[in-house]
Amino acid sequence: MKISLLLVAASLAAFGAAIADTEQKFVTPLIFPEIADYGGVVPLPKAAEQSRKGAKVVFDITADAKPADVNKGLEQVARLLNLYGVAGLKASDVKIALVLHGEGAKSVLTDSAYKAHFGAEKNPKLPLIRSLRKEGVEVFVCGQALHYKKFLETEVGRRHHQCSGSAHRRYQSTDLGVRLCPGAMSRAGELDPHVKRFSQGNRSLALHIPRPGTNRGRDQQVLKERNPINRRELLGVVGTMGAGAALGTSHALADGHGKPTDNKLMAPVGNHHLHFCGIHVAKKDPKIQVVTQHYCGMRGEPGSEMHQCLLYDTVGKGAKLLGVEYIISNELFQKLPEEEKKYWHIHTYEVLGGGLIAPSMTPKDEMDFMKGLLSTWGKTWHTWPDPATPVPMGEPMLMWSLTGDGQDNPKVIAARDKEFGVTTADIRKKRIEAIGYDEPAVPQPKNVDMIGRQWTATGEDKPTPKKK
Repeated sequence: MKISLLLVAASLAAFGAAIADTEQKFVTPLIFPEIADYGGVVPLPKAAEQSRKGAKVVFDITADAKPADVNKGLEQVARLLNLYGVAGLKASDVKIALVLHGEGAKSVLTDSAYKAHFGAEKNPKLPLIRSLRKEGVEVFVCGQALHYKKFLETEVGRRHHQCSGSAHRRYQSTDLGVRLCPGAMSRAGELDPHVKRFSQGNRSLALHIPRPGTNRGRDQQVLKERNPINRRELLGVVGTMGAGAALGTSHALADGHGKPTDNKLMAPVGNHHLHFCGIHVAKKDPKIQVVTQHYCGMRGEPGSEMHQCLLYDTVGKGAKLLGVEYIISNELFQKLPEEEKKYWHIHTYEVLGGGLIAPSMTPKDEMDFMKGLLSTWGKTWHTWPDPATPVPMGEPMLMWSLTGDGQDNPKVIAARDKEFGVTTADIRKKRIEAIGYDEPAVPQPKNVDMIGRQWTATGEDKPTPKKK
C-alpha cells in the first residue's frame, strides 16, 4: 500500500512538473517597463490598436480592496502606463488624472491613519500612488467622500498649498501630491472628473471603475469607444447619441455626495451631470419660446441608448422644473412608428444656428458635443407651460425646436446671450465652418400632427454642403 501511494505521489509530482514546464513554454512573463511590480503587461507588437501619444485619460475609482491588498483600480492605471512603456513610449506621452470617490478614498490615507481605521500596519496602496505620482499621474480625492467616510483631511497628508480659483474650483494639495477637491470640480481646459472621459487622437473613451455591488450588474471597468469621423460622438461627455453608437454608461453617483444611506436611493438622478442650454418652442404656437436648461443623464442598452433630461428655467437655486426631454439618435428615430414621430423634434438647426450652447464645456468639447447632437431628435413636454406662474398650471405642452432662420424671438436670444456671455451669430459662423453644412431651412409645422424634417421643407431631406 505504501509503495502504491509513493508511486501515485511520484506520478503526480512528475505530472505537475510536466504541466509547469509546459506552462513555462507557453506563458509569456509579465513586464513592468514604467511602474515596477504593478500592472504588468504582455508585449503584443502585432495588435491592431497600439498606444498613441497625446492621450488624455480620467480614471474614476469608487471601489476599494481588502485592507492588506492594493486597489485594483490603481493597478489599472499602472497597467496603462506599462502599456505605453512596452510600446516604446514614455509616461509623459499620456496625461492621466485619477479621481477617488467613496470607498476608493481609503487609498490615500497615511500609514498611521490607515492603521488607526483598519488595523493594518501600513497602507498598501501608498507605494503605488507614489509611483504613479512620480510618473506624472494627477491624483484627486473627493472631500465629500472623506467627510462621509469620517476621514480627516490631515489623514490624507500634510497640506502644503492651496490653489486659487472660483469657489467651486479650489483644491488643496497634500504631501503625497494628492489634490483634495470640495466635490465635483472642473478647471479651465480640463475635463470634469464626473465626466469620466478622455480623448485619444480621433478617438474618445469613457472609463469607470465602479465599486462592488452596483446595480449595473458588472463590477469591472466600463470601456467604450467612439469615432467622431463617423459621427459616433459622445452626447456631451456622458454618453453617445450622435449616430446611435453602442456606448455604455457609467455609474456616476459618487459616494459621499449625499448621506451614505441615500446613495442607492438617488441613483436614478445620480448621472445627470451633462448641462446645455437651448430655446424651446411650443409646437402649437411658435411664438411661445422659452430658454431652457437641460440636465441630462444616459440610460438604455447598446443600440437603444437615449438621454433623459430634466428641464429648468434657470441655472440658479430654486429653479423651476419645467419638464422633461428624451433624446435619441436619428437611427432610432427612423425606426419609430409614423404616429409616434410627430412628437419628436430635430436638433440640427439649433446646433448650426447657435441656438444650443454648452457653457460649462471647453470650446473644443462643446464643438464635439454639438457634432454629436446634430442629427439627434428630442421628445419634450413642458409640464410647467408658463414659467411666470407660481405653480404649474394647465395641460402639459409639447415643445418643438427652431428649424430655420427668422423663427427665433430676438429678445429671447439676446437675453440668453447676455446671461452666458456669448454671441449667437459668432457661434453660428464657427459651427457652420467646423461642421461643413449650411443651416437647414425648415418652416415651423402648420399643425401638431406634422412630422418634423431635418434639412429641407420638401423633397429629399439631405444637407447642403457649405459653399467654399
